[in-house]
Amino acid sequence: EAWRSRCEPSAALATQEVELASVAADDALARSDLAAARTAIARGEGAWERASAEEREQPELRTARLDLLRSRGNLLIAEQRYEESLHLAHELVAIAEELAARHPSVAHYRRSVGYGHGCLGVSQQHLGHWDEAQPAYRRAFEILNSPEDRVALPPGRRTEVGVYGACYAGIVLARRDAAALE
Repeated sequence: EAWRSRCEPSAALATQEVELASVAADDALARSDLAAARTAIARGEGAWERASAEEREQPELRTARLDLLRSRGNLLIAEQRYEESLHLAHELVAIAEELAARHPSVAHYRRSVGYGHGCLGVSQQHLGHWDEAQPAYRRAFEILNSPEDRVALPPGRRTEVGVYGACYAGIVLARRDAAALE
């Protein structure tokens, strides 16, 4: 912390801080250490807040911010704070869709739209909103399973595609079975 006060922050430094915070939060969540995930996310959000408006326009920092939002959404879901995760997922989708529209060649922005829809699906499902969860899972699966993005997915994220597809299929089957019972 002392070194921060002696130097002028740069976009590269802010990007590294946000990226590391997201990775640390994901690692903590994988270990079910919610306190460590909260601490990491707070550190990343602090780095984002300290960045200037000009620095926040840097593609690398925006990408890191999307990852941090995804991590924060996963934390909210792990804490069973589904209403909050739902609002965050909408924010993630909106930001990622805007960036993906402005920069269609950046695969990470498109994938972030998919992750946002996955978070929407999980949140909606836990809130009992099946009609909203089903298309969110479908959209997440379509985006993350698209040929141009599937190749670029990091190995740790490939299982999410299958989970979203399985959730979508499960809801379709459950709704079909429920309709048959009526």
